[in-house]
Amino acid sequence: MPFPVIQFEVGGLIVYAFGLALAIGGLLALLLLHMGREKAGMPPGAAPRLMIGAAVLGLLGARLIYCLFNWRGVFFDPVEGSWLGITPFFRFGQGGLSLYGLMAGVLLACYLYARLAGQRTGAVLDWAALPLGLFVGIALLAQILGGTSYGEEVLQEGAHFFPLAMRNDYEEWDLAVFAWQGMSALITSLLVRGRAPARPGDRMLRLLIPLCASQLFFEALRQDDYPRMEINAFIRVNQLLALAFLIVIAVLLTRRLGATGTLPAWGALMLSAATAMAAEFNEKLPVARELLYGLSLAAQALLIIVMLRTLRRSIPLPHPQKSTP
Repeated sequence: MPFPVIQFEVGGLIVYAFGLALAIGGLLALLLLHMGREKAGMPPGAAPRLMIGAAVLGLLGARLIYCLFNWRGVFFDPVEGSWLGITPFFRFGQGGLSLYGLMAGVLLACYLYARLAGQRTGAVLDWAALPLGLFVGIALLAQILGGTSYGEEVLQEGAHFFPLAMRNDYEEWDLAVFAWQGMSALITSLLVRGRAPARPGDRMLRLLIPLCASQLFFEALRQDDYPRMEINAFIRVNQLLALAFLIVIAVLLTRRLGATGTLPAWGALMLSAATAMAAEFNEKLPVARELLYGLSLAAQALLIIVMLRTLRRSIPLPHPQKSTP
């Protein structure tokens, strides 16, 4: 591997830097939940309760989604091909987790906490938006500690600097995709701060829309051992899952505004998926690869703008106050 898995020993225990980064991200997320509890209108002790549920369901979701897309490699012996049972599912320490499965688990934890605590689901989601965004940003930045999320070699010497590129163990400079992914997520998290949304739950949507749309582009730049579909190694799992999140959001917006009101959002979503697919299969198309990547980036930016505007239009207008005679 061009980039090694960073690990060190503490008191005879092997500590992986990527896992340590996730632990730090989790603690920071808990701190943000605690700091935003009163403003969100949550009762005392709500932060650790939600965090425990999010950690458990997030971990289970991350492992479940990974196993669903890699079931043959997880549950069958690589040599004999025999069934290994479900025991491999619980080997969390051996790696094999999906970021989008974790996000889905966290969203489920927010829903269940709201039901059990008698809170509005949208309010809990808005409360958890910034902590989730921060954690995702740290997780994406830390991918390189596990030796993943880098792009092709950068040949232009003028581009040999971080965060554009990073030097590997072979003294080559590769695209620092992990840095772009992580910084994009962190910037998105900061942008969701501010005044409370007019409709509960919209702050979480304002986080997920640019986060997932940007990953459609960034994932196409990766040249490492990124997650692939077992039935078709050309399909990148993370792109597929990001697109699934965006489709669910588009469906939610359609329920608010109707099919006609969300037609631009659906059109932008189809365009973004088409350009991402074209960039992925650039070798089979008679178009310059750089142009295809540029079109994909522009399409994802357009998708973010259109979906966020559609989200704003879905906010219900306040009812006019009746004047008293």
